[in-house]
Amino acid sequence: MSADDYEPEGVATGGEAKLLLEEYKLLAELQRYEGNLFWQRHTVYLAVNVALVTAFALGGGKDVGPLRDIMPRLLKALTVAGALVSFAWFWTTVGGNRWCNAWDRLMQKIEDDRRLSLPTRIMNSVSPGLSGTTWPGFGHPGWWRNLLFSVKAWSFLPPVVFFVLWVVVFSWL
Repeated sequence: MSADDYEPEGVATGGEAKLLLEEYKLLAELQRYEGNLFWQRHTVYLAVNVALVTAFALGGGKDVGPLRDIMPRLLKALTVAGALVSFAWFWTTVGGNRWCNAWDRLMQKIEDDRRLSLPTRIMNSVSPGLSGTTWPGFGHPGWWRNLLFSVKAWSFLPPVVFFVLWVVVFSWL
């Protein structure tokens, strides 16, 4: 059965249920779109940082002839540029996470609405094997489990690592 053929069976009236279903479809599309944008931005920032690291590595250890006098300033400029790109990457990741979480919360709200019986529940089936389980020695996993198994939470790591790398390299120059 496709989503277009689905007839809601909840307590909501026909028009109200159809409206909720259309809202849910729109939210699912927005969530998918925002997720794609999130990872595209992530990829661009990663590529720029890798290009800056490559330029730094190529210019750092060689005898550059006529550029010998300006090379220290050029390397410092590359590290500052890398730190700024990483800083922007971090805050772009924060913003992207906020939008993705906003769509997730709205979808969850519609899924939890008792007036509408959805054929599938996207937000409640993300980690079915983890919910309510007990881990030996840990009891019930809490907020840290959500961080450990969340790709969005791990997405903060690369910009922070690159920022720290650039700051450390700048301090060595």
